[in-house]
Amino acid sequence: TVSRDGTKVLTADFDGVVRAYDLPSRRPMFEDSTHGGVIRAIAFTPDERRFATVAVMQDGRQIIAIRDAKTGALVHSCLGGTRAISEVRFHPVTGDLFVGGALSKVWLGKVPAWEMATLMRRIGAFWRSDDVFIGPGKDGQLGLLKLTPAGTETVSALPQMRNVQFSASTDGGTALLASSLGVVPYCLMRNPGPAVETTSIPPRKRCLLSVRLGPEGGRFIARDEFSAQFYLFEAETGTLEAELKAKGQIRANDLAWIDGGKSALSLLTMHAERGNAECEEWIAVWDLTTHQMVRHCKNG
Repeated sequence: TVSRDGTKVLTADFDGVVRAYDLPSRRPMFEDSTHGGVIRAIAFTPDERRFATVAVMQDGRQIIAIRDAKTGALVHSCLGGTRAISEVRFHPVTGDLFVGGALSKVWLGKVPAWEMATLMRRIGAFWRSDDVFIGPGKDGQLGLLKLTPAGTETVSALPQMRNVQFSASTDGGTALLASSLGVVPYCLMRNPGPAVETTSIPPRKRCLLSVRLGPEGGRFIARDEFSAQFYLFEAETGTLEAELKAKGQIRANDLAWIDGGKSALSLLTMHAERGNAECEEWIAVWDLTTHQMVRHCKNG
């Protein structure tokens, strides 16, 4: 994951190691391996002074750890739910924490306030700075929800999609739902609330992962589940603008927008598959005007 100003990068792996990098200098900030389990999700807090990791232990329990973003020092930790997870997100203002997965929870501080039984990869996300939440309602159907002390209330139904991913523009005014399965692969949404506008985007590519809407909401980037490259699309029409792939690139693992949408940062496996001596893991920056990689550094 990348800070909003594009200067700090956090990576986590299946060995429970978190690494932080200062992107302008390309230097490591810290490395921490005290999580004690496989880290499945990582995210900055809204003020970016801290970050959260969620690790799954061998007995299925989740460990939620909040750490200092400069040093990696543990601030506090707590037990989460159980079973696998798919993502972790913070409310953009209050800092409330969402941990999504087979049993999704919204945390207020260290206290779980709402719990939602969902299918894996059913999304849950705060939209903008109010209490509008995107997730499954009491009937299990995807919708805009209002979080209340009594539970969740469905404000507006959304197109029913499977294996859903969510991404929002920087100002929160535009959001993108993306599905690797189903008749509606992409849905662009505007104006959070009861009068939400939804537009189905014609499919250009299917089975896309790591879908990221740009800061202004005009373009989105995604990676293909079955190939090594990233794709850059025009959001309104789904038109493919460019394919991003460097020489020697084996796998495209994750990506994020930086520099106000002028560039993108990605995690790449280079030269050989993991487990081979020739394999290298890169953090790379792409110029989204020329569609070329402009710099990189090794990750670990």
